[in-house]
Amino acid sequence: VDDLDWAIKSSQNIAVNPIPSGDGSFKHLDPGWKSGFRLKVGKDDILEDWGVSLEYSYLKGEESDRETRPAGGTLLPTLVHVGNLLNSDFNADEGRAKWSLRFQTVDILVNHPLECNACHHFNPYFGAEALIINQMIKSEFTAGQEELSSRWESDYFGVGVVLGMRYDWKWTSCLG
Repeated sequence: VDDLDWAIKSSQNIAVNPIPSGDGSFKHLDPGWKSGFRLKVGKDDILEDWGVSLEYSYLKGEESDRETRPAGGTLLPTLVHVGNLLNSDFNADEGRAKWSLRFQTVDILVNHPLECNACHHFNPYFGAEALIINQMIKSEFTAGQEELSSRWESDYFGVGVVLGMRYDWKWTSCLG
């Protein structure tokens, strides 16, 4: 996610003059990179060289912003349906926006290592991966006693097959 526009801010009142000549800009949330973690627990050689592992990943991101209307200017929401703004002289005094994300994966993998020689180790694996994504973006605008707000949430869940191979080069084993 990059550049989530949530408001229009102008030095001129664009509700009165639909062809503005002043300075204006879109206000946006820029989440950037957020840290997370990945945890893996596994056991090789459970039965005839077959191994199993369980992996879990978690990432949580959040960004928020706040703006005020410039004197004689405009502050309008972009996340509110345009039908709520038509035939209205709504011009916010203040606006706030917030975005949050929770991303999780769970992998259950089975592997069987193959050793070509002391230097080269191949480890093919297969299994299943579950993915859970929860995302929310909301905005709130106030103009005196009047308020406009929006809230959008998405929750996704999926499970799929995972196939792959890991390669390890043990260069110190090749030296002698």
